[in-house]
Parts: sequence; structure tokens; C-alpha cells
Amino acid sequence: MNRQIKKKQKKSTADKVLNFCLILSAVLLAASIIYNLLAQLQFAIVSGESMMPTLQDGQWYLLDTRDSAINSIKKGDIVVAKKNGKYVVKRVLGIQGDELRLNFTEDESAVCLEQKIGEEWKKLDEPYINEPMEAPPNRYQKTTGEQNIALTSKSSYEDSGKLYTYWKCGKDEYAIFGDNRNHSGDSRAYGIVKKDELRGKAIYFFPKKNIEE
Repeated sequence: MNRQIKKKQKKSTADKVLNFCLILSAVLLAASIIYNLLAQLQFAIVSGESMMPTLQDGQWYLLDTRDSAINSIKKGDIVVAKKNGKYVVKRVLGIQGDELRLNFTEDESAVCLEQKIGEEWKKLDEPYINEPMEAPPNRYQKTTGEQNIALTSKSSYEDSGKLYTYWKCGKDEYAIFGDNRNHSGDSRAYGIVKKDELRGKAIYFFPKKNIEE
């Protein structure tokens, strides 16, 4: 009888140890997964006004730097890229297979972005931009070319030495622009952005009013 009791006690103790080890393993595995996820999520802060009114200077956001996030980038997403040694926050408007160009509005009072759909060029619907793109005569000139409708007439534009007005995105290539179009250095200044220049996709923006409080 005593032997049976001792066997049951030993079995009970072994079961407790086994259950503890299983629970500990599950906790460690969950902690490892969470750590690896958080290690690839970065807090960052908007610098400048190139994405107004969508994003404000000094606004915090969460950046997903995982390969899966970069591989899933689509039109309209806001990303961080490294261009000319600087990190920039912009909106993706051109992805693989897209053709974009700058063109004048009908009254030629402003410049707009157009995308080639089939054989037609259609103006992009951009409700998020801060204001229409200005069309100063010293920056753009109207031409009859199929691709570059609005061309620079200046010898230099910012520090790039060239103003891009036409983009054709190949594999792993993107055209990115600021929402504050008249105050943004973007694909108009540095052209197409390569996938390996992307640092991540912004997945959440913290309301600035809460930060200020």
C-alpha cells in the first residue's frame, strides 16, 4: 500500500515538473516572438513639413522595418527611405509597372500628377495634398512630348541638378512624393527609389495633440 502511495507521489511530482517546463517553454517562446517583433518596430518622429497636412512636424509614428512589411508596400502607403544620406518620409504613388508624369492643369495654373492607364493619361485623385502644385514659369515649361509634359527650364532644381517629370517604375522601384507638394523634396528631385533604399513602412501615427498635452 505504501509503495503505491509513494509511486503516486513521485508521478504527481514528475507531472508538476513536466507541466512547469512546458509552461516555461511556452512563456519563453512567446517572449522571444514578441521581442523579435518589437525589435523590428521603431519609434520615429516626423521632421519638417513636407507631409502636411497628413503629418505634422514633431509627430511620432511607428515604423515597421520587417522585410514582410517592405515587401507588402502598396500605393498610398507612407514609407521611410534613405536618399542622399538623409531619411525622408513620403507617400508611395508609383509601384512596379506604373508610369507617372507631371502635367499642367487645364487652365495651366498648376501642375498635377498623372498616371498612364492603358493608352490614356489620367489625373491622380489626391485629396490628401496640402495645396495644388504651383506652376512657376521659371520651373516648368509646356511641351508636346508624350512623357515629359512639364519640363524644367532652370539649370538646377534644389541640389539635384535636374527636375524629374516622368517616372516608369520597374521591379522593386517606387515613386514617392510629399503631401505638401510645394515644399517637398521627393521623386521630382531624386527620381525613382529602389527597394533597398526603403527603411520601412509607417503603420501608426500618434496624434500630435496628445503628445503636446
